[in-house]
Amino acid sequence: MSDHNNNNHTPPPQRSGGGGTMAFIVGGLVVAVGVIAWVIFGDNGGGGDLIGGSESSDVNVSVETSGDAADDVADAANDAADAVEGAAENVEGAAQDVENAAENVESDTQQ
Repeated sequence: MSDHNNNNHTPPPQRSGGGGTMAFIVGGLVVAVGVIAWVIFGDNGGGGDLIGGSESSDVNVSVETSGDAADDVADAANDAADAVEGAAENVEGAAQDVENAAENVESDTQQ
């Protein structure tokens, strides 16, 4: 009588070493995001303005009216201008951090 239990199946090949490929892909994405951030937020030949490449300037607000309310409004406007300027500096710093990270990844991949 013939044997109907044919167990001649080979197991599927085991996958190993896929982490290097994934790291390379993630590194490429980090470099691409860094380049895009540098193009958008970088110093385009100007004086450090975020977009447009023109010289940045300070914001001065003065209100010429009487009363404590007018002084409070002027102080609030100056605080808002300082907050906007601080936010712009933070974005520029973040863009610089991304650029530095991209350069580090690029130098690591070249070694």
